[in-house]
Amino acid sequence: MATREELELIRDRVDMIEVLSRYLTLKRSGKNWIAICPFHPDQRPSLTVDPERKLFHCFGCGEGGDIFKFLMKIERLSFGEAVERLARETGVELSPLREGPSHSRLAKLREINERAAASFQRNLEGPAGARARRYLEGRGIGREAWEGFRLGYALPGKNGLLQALGRTEEERQLLLQLGLVVQGRDGHYFDRFHDRLIFPLCDPQGRVIGFAGRLLPGPSPGSDEEEEEGRPKYLNIPNTPLFKKGEALYGLHLARRGSPSPEELILVEGYTDVISLHQAGFTNAIATMGTALTTSQARLLRRYVDRVVLAYDRDSAGQAAALRGMQALRNAGLDVQVALLPPGTDPDGLIRERGREAFRAALEGALPFHIFYVSQLTARIPEGGGDPLQVERLLAEAGAFLRGITSRPLRHELIRQLSSAFDLPEEEVELEVTRQSRSRLGLGRGRGRAEAGMDEAGPGPRSTPRPRPRGQRWGPEEHLLYFLLRGELPLEEAQKELKPEDFPHYRRLVELIFSQAQAQAQAQAQAQAGDGEGRGPLRFK
Repeated sequence: MATREELELIRDRVDMIEVLSRYLTLKRSGKNWIAICPFHPDQRPSLTVDPERKLFHCFGCGEGGDIFKFLMKIERLSFGEAVERLARETGVELSPLREGPSHSRLAKLREINERAAASFQRNLEGPAGARARRYLEGRGIGREAWEGFRLGYALPGKNGLLQALGRTEEERQLLLQLGLVVQGRDGHYFDRFHDRLIFPLCDPQGRVIGFAGRLLPGPSPGSDEEEEEGRPKYLNIPNTPLFKKGEALYGLHLARRGSPSPEELILVEGYTDVISLHQAGFTNAIATMGTALTTSQARLLRRYVDRVVLAYDRDSAGQAAALRGMQALRNAGLDVQVALLPPGTDPDGLIRERGREAFRAALEGALPFHIFYVSQLTARIPEGGGDPLQVERLLAEAGAFLRGITSRPLRHELIRQLSSAFDLPEEEVELEVTRQSRSRLGLGRGRGRAEAGMDEAGPGPRSTPRPRPRGQRWGPEEHLLYFLLRGELPLEEAQKELKPEDFPHYRRLVELIFSQAQAQAQAQAQAQAGDGEGRGPLRFK
């Protein structure tokens, strides 16, 4: 972390007007400058910049601070990231972290990654890279695009990178830690990538943290047919001290650079999808690293935008990936939409075959994620209506999905649409959500029947009807409360899985239930009572 003196030196050296003018149209107003505020809907210039004191303030929304605060806000950086960015621009050398050896090791790893990227780039531009360049031309990827993404080429053979960067044992060990070389059983090292198109993987600041390689079509020079058969089309490095596959997003650094504060990001599946989209002008496109979207990636996205459009391949695998990613994005607080590409297409193919306007049309027709989910679910119902068991399975699947939705209004909207799609009362759909929640708490089969309003002896209605508020439809909160008060939901299990905050409409009542249950348990333990009432209905004093 920078010292106070280093922070002051950065503030002294930085030209605040020059930095802010990258994002705003500034106009002089006396000694100060004014601009439309980018942090709230502003009709007239409300943001004032004091170049002498190097501070900004908006009289409309109250946002203000120094140059670090502005960069953090406009690009959603952490304080450390803003300091590093401005230190590089102003030429201020920051003090190393206190963990000297560890910091020094990471710095060496970063240096090797940068040298590897440069080596791969030289290979692509040189005579050996002709085959890779022809492949890029065939995919419609021009020089400006592959230079912007720093694409490279791994030479045929198994020691091209080793010869360039692994001359000493220390360098070979660093390459091994970075996953760029592999050590055989005999102790010898060999390159992980050979005869592959190389995609450098970067962090949000544009630093190279890893690599992925794509097998080029046709036989590799100097290799036999048997060796070629088992090679995967795409190959990523393993997790390293710099790279965690489930935490990185391809192209995010360029999406931020092209539009520092974009309204939305387009999430696609493949590296070439991202490159094709950027080349076609959709510079806010990014991709996962060939894995299902993770919670960490969703949280990373939330730092930069409020809305994400999923534009996954229009095949069964792509649609399944979209469904899996929606919950992670929604639970991170993002607005999620799904672009419906023509069947059997992906973003790269759509742009190459039908042009950028075809992809733009897909974006403009994007569906809110809950409407997309219901449409995908109901598309599996046969035209004449499914049999009851099939409908039950689909409802169970919907219940599991709904359980992960924390927004109450969105939950109710999904229930309403599912009710209409399945031609079932909304109460039954809500009850399915409750059943899924109770299954998660480990309740037995008998209790599941009791929940459905059926007696253990058979399918007839229960002799004692459940209480129900007049004129009000029960939701998941009411159902769970009912089971708590009846003693059908083990309190020790409920307290492990549920909190009073999970009951926004009945929080104080649930707090009372939990505290009363704890008091009764303590009293029973003291009295050493063995009457078996611990799991029965609660008894309030």
